[in-house]
Amino acid sequence: MTSFPTPSQPRPTASDGTRMVGSGARLSANVQLLAFVGLVAVVISAFLVWGADSMYDKDRSALNLTSQILWDTTPADFESSPLVYLLVVAGLVVIVGLWRPEVRWLILIGGLGVLAIPLLYLRAVDAILDDPLYAIEGSLTSHIGVGVWVCLAAGALVVAAGVMALRATR
Repeated sequence: MTSFPTPSQPRPTASDGTRMVGSGARLSANVQLLAFVGLVAVVISAFLVWGADSMYDKDRSALNLTSQILWDTTPADFESSPLVYLLVVAGLVVIVGLWRPEVRWLILIGGLGVLAIPLLYLRAVDAILDDPLYAIEGSLTSHIGVGVWVCLAAGALVVAAGVMALRATR
């Protein structure tokens, strides 16, 4: 039976005292690649349609949807503080986690932020559709653009990269 090292035991080293490089280094490259692909997908999703013209006056991307819609279904102005700002902040948190090895947990935090934004948007659109004041016909999926789905997939990729990064540092 193989015994596993406890967290207080040092990691295995080679006979000359240097750390052994093995699957941990390859996993780190996989984590970086997965997070990078997720971030590229987030950037792409920002330019795609998030809100269909059946719900708004025109098709709207994350560049021209206000972030206020995430917590208020009656935003005062669609041009104030675009939704893309929140995506940029979450993406920068992921980049800092990729850049600094001692804060790899930021990859997971940023990924959860990326994942939360489209989920909150879906909740807001659902609340708008349920409100009799707006009288908008159709299902939730008919009013949601492809950008939301791409951002959800990107968030899942970045969260997976964050979990893999945390597991690799243990």
